This record gives sequence, structure tokens and C-alpha cells, in this order.
Amino acid sequence: MHLYPSVSTPKVPSVHVGAHTHVNPNTIVRMVALRNYTQLFFTDRKSFIVSRTLKYLEETLQPYGNFVRINRHESVNELYVKKCLKSGVVILRDESRIVPSRRRAKKTFEYFNGVQRLY
Repeated sequence: MHLYPSVSTPKVPSVHVGAHTHVNPNTIVRMVALRNYTQLFFTDRKSFIVSRTLKYLEETLQPYGNFVRINRHESVNELYVKKCLKSGVVILRDESRIVPSRRRAKKTFEYFNGVQRLY
């Protein structure tokens, strides 16, 4: 069972994210920094680690997807955000919660409440 129903987005080519790894940016739900590595989480609940920094991946994926930095360690694909609470806490479609940094909480809330949803 998919927790993330298919999102109607234009066909996007796969993007090189490290070594011999190519991914479709629309299948990435979130990215978590692990020092000089980044763990990618996908819609099929799989994840893997690439030897690239979060900043590098955000810059590489910027033309293809709408990734938003929530805190120092995490970035989410806004296609998979269910809602954002007034405190800035982001709730994804699988009900997982991501807590923003204190300084980004207000901007995170304003950003997600100004974005039109596709569903």
C-alpha cells in the first residue's frame, strides 16, 4: 500500500545524485543530512545514503522539485507535505513530523500556508 498516492507532475528525467545513482526527484519525500552524507527517503518507504552534502543535493534538485529546508538537517519535498502547524511543525502525508529550527518556524509556517496544494 502506498502512503503517497501518485502526484500529477510532469515527467521528470532522473537526476544523478552520486556514484552510480540516478533518481526521479518527484519520488524523494525528504532528505536528512548526516555530516558529509545525505539520507534520501522515497515514496515507496525505501531510503539510502549518498556521499553528497544536503546543500549539494538541494542545488542539484532545485530545477526539478520544490525542496524546502526545514532545519539544519532536513529538507522536504513540498509535494508530500500534508499540513504545517502554527508552530512551524511540518506534517508529511505519512503522518511523520518534522520540527523546524526556532528561527525558521515562522517562515516555514508562512511558506506552507501560502502554497497552493495539488490535492
